[in-house]
Amino acid sequence: MAKAGSAFESITLNGRNFTCDSESEPEVDLTTYSNETAANTDGTFRIKKTRKVQSISGVEIAIDPGLGDLSFINDLQNKLEPFSFMATRVDGGVYSGEVTLVDDVKYKEKDGTMELSIEGRIEML
Repeated sequence: MAKAGSAFESITLNGRNFTCDSESEPEVDLTTYSNETAANTDGTFRIKKTRKVQSISGVEIAIDPGLGDLSFINDLQNKLEPFSFMATRVDGGVYSGEVTLVDDVKYKEKDGTMELSIEGRIEML
């Protein structure tokens, strides 16, 4: 049986839950190393491994300015330490970890949504 991909149902940032836009297409990168090869003079090669953080990008969440969502997200963007994160997929899968917001965070007035990108220590439960 084929397994279909799944959008996020909700995302919790530092204890606060947000509903996700059903049309968003999150990109998840759980790899822990980036690999690069380098040639040796005898024709062999070696692998250079670089440790990296995991990331999720392209998550659109519903925002309600009247509930203080904009200032909450702004406070997260300003934090100097990572915060807790959990995302629940429509099919019930869960991602969890300690993250920080990266890239610009812009509120889309017309749609009432905001696209987020996060990086940090993320695992699939």
